[in-house]
Amino acid sequence: MKKLFLLLILSFFSAQCFAGSCPDGSEPVKSLSADGTYFVYNCGSSNESNGSANSSTVSNNDLSVWKENGVSPNVAKQLSSVGVNSTANWSSNPSFTAFDHHRNLPKVSNRNSDVEQVFGDGFSHLVYIVSFDRLFTKECQIKRDYRPVCLDSDRVVAKFTSIKKQILETLIKYPDAVFVISPKPGHEIFYKGANGMNHTYWHEAFENNEEAREAFNKLWGLVSKVLSDVPDENLAFNLLNEPEFEQMKAWNKREIWQGWATEIVDVIRDVSPQRTIIIEGIHKSLFARNNGPANVIRPIPRKNIVYGFHYYQDNEWRLQDTPDLKGVSGVPLPSLNNLKSNMQQLVDYTKTYKVPVVLTEIGVNGPCDGIGPLQKDRATYSSVVYETLVPSSIGITWWSLEKYEDTPYQRISGDCYSDIHGTRMIPDKQLFQALRLTPITTEAKQPSKAVVDALQIILDNEAEKEAEKEAERKAKEHTLFDGRYSFTLTRYNENEGSKRLGNGYIEINNGIMTVAKEGRTLDTGSIDLYDSFEGQIDKKGNIMSSLKIDILTGKTRLFLVDLNGSIDSPLQGQGMDMTKLFKEWDNYYDVILKLGKKDSVKIVETNELFATIEASDFFDGTYSFTLHGSLSPIGEGTLEINEGIITINKDSKGPKYDSFEGRIDKNGDIVASFYFRPCPLSLSLINCEMEDKLVVFNGDYNDLINKFHLSGVHDDMSVHFYLTKE
Repeated sequence: MKKLFLLLILSFFSAQCFAGSCPDGSEPVKSLSADGTYFVYNCGSSNESNGSANSSTVSNNDLSVWKENGVSPNVAKQLSSVGVNSTANWSSNPSFTAFDHHRNLPKVSNRNSDVEQVFGDGFSHLVYIVSFDRLFTKECQIKRDYRPVCLDSDRVVAKFTSIKKQILETLIKYPDAVFVISPKPGHEIFYKGANGMNHTYWHEAFENNEEAREAFNKLWGLVSKVLSDVPDENLAFNLLNEPEFEQMKAWNKREIWQGWATEIVDVIRDVSPQRTIIIEGIHKSLFARNNGPANVIRPIPRKNIVYGFHYYQDNEWRLQDTPDLKGVSGVPLPSLNNLKSNMQQLVDYTKTYKVPVVLTEIGVNGPCDGIGPLQKDRATYSSVVYETLVPSSIGITWWSLEKYEDTPYQRISGDCYSDIHGTRMIPDKQLFQALRLTPITTEAKQPSKAVVDALQIILDNEAEKEAEKEAERKAKEHTLFDGRYSFTLTRYNENEGSKRLGNGYIEINNGIMTVAKEGRTLDTGSIDLYDSFEGQIDKKGNIMSSLKIDILTGKTRLFLVDLNGSIDSPLQGQGMDMTKLFKEWDNYYDVILKLGKKDSVKIVETNELFATIEASDFFDGTYSFTLHGSLSPIGEGTLEINEGIITINKDSKGPKYDSFEGRIDKNGDIVASFYFRPCPLSLSLINCEMEDKLVVFNGDYNDLINKFHLSGVHDDMSVHFYLTKE
């Protein structure tokens, strides 16, 4: 059993420090921060620096509304502080794409070191934004079909098991950390609506198709089960990042969403009754654009629910130096009174409805190489948000960790428009000060037994799977040379020379060698003597075998001959009288068995090859193709896919295509066989000295080149087909 080694030096989160607010209702007094880099706002009676909490602030942030709603103390503490959204599992990160190969099960896209740094730098919670539509089958993604039958359970389990492992590993070092799972449709299915806002095809299906809603419930059921052993005090679920309902015509769409959300909550609670759940409102939960938070979501009749809202106003200033506004700079800081008034709406909401609230998204672009909003302006703006919300037990989750434009870390000087995923993360000092983020104090604290036990289960399962893979690998070592080989059997004497004794076929299956029944001859005795042949070949091609045979024509004395050699050299041995009475040719004749090249029995091989793939008509049609060797084109023309069977049209240029056979399944995976010689198009087949050989091709759709790509090997030469639909 694989041992889990725990770090002896563990850390926990120090209490967040909150700035004071004005209990008498007066406006805060504007002043410079201690280091003179940004503006802060203090009540007139307070002489405390905004970098430390006063007693009034601590008492205001008593978390009572969280406790009264059944939220665990640790989740309440961390979600009511400052966290960050991670888009590594949502953006175009190559480790998790829409059409990655269906056999390559997805894993978490975050680096462990980045996640640990987030908590080490003082953030209280981290949100995984996950492109859940990529967990449907490839065929259904292409068709935008989001029914339950399309959900790929293997991909769901693999993705969230990998996320779970990262969560548990982080909790070993930071036992008080809180994580949130927040599903969001992938950016690849977004489109610009008539209102100028981004919408998704999945939302259309969800809002109009009951089966799509059933599939989403099924997804949450699977996710809940995978993550069920992550402690409730360390993990929360956000039902859906930015519910839309922009296209729905119903007058009561807010109530409709609240009803559907309640159903999803119940699905989760059937698995994890104590799991904290966040619900965002319709219209992407953009409360300031929709006449206040109560117009996008109101509390549902369930406990342990947190309500999430987004804030993206002041775009002309906030979005300086984004993809659409590259190079824009110098826009003045907007009115902070309006900002504070909008934040106050969230304070009023939590007081009115007596429920916990988190600002689950807010972000402001950072400067890079002198372009974008001023650093001190971003800090000032963020400080107002913090001072209005956090003292009232309302948390903030910054958008987003990796996105280059609004990351809370420094953008990359000299490479301003690259996301910071996979690079060194350097805190934006002024923003961190405004959000009261400071490196945590490390103290020894043991992780919970539940965390250790859950992580141990994952590690044990990984060790078991690795052992299975190793056993499978070793088993395959014996199949490297499997196939059918012709052979000739001769005897050799220094005076007589070589004399042919017989021939036939040797079949190798799982490294075991036998002589085939058909097509064998033996001049010195019955062909049934070949049944005595026993042999084995190892992964390096070394062969040890034996054959009981009569070497001298007309004699009836059988001798056991040990024949040793390799796949590339003759098997050779000398005879021994089985009765030890006859030595007539012992040590006199060499017996030689020479293997020919692997037999090109195309029909047998292709039948076995295509048994592994189920042909589908999903990609039927006519395709142009090019066939390339390592250095030059080999052929070109057209091919047809009909009911998943691939054939090449006879008028195509290059080699003879009569032997080509191929199949394609519903996922776009292709297997083909082709017996040919890869001669350059510029060289006629008559003048080509290459040999015809059977080449097996494998491939699928390549997103980068927007073509089907098949590859195979002829001797040591890589050969490639590229298919484009006409």
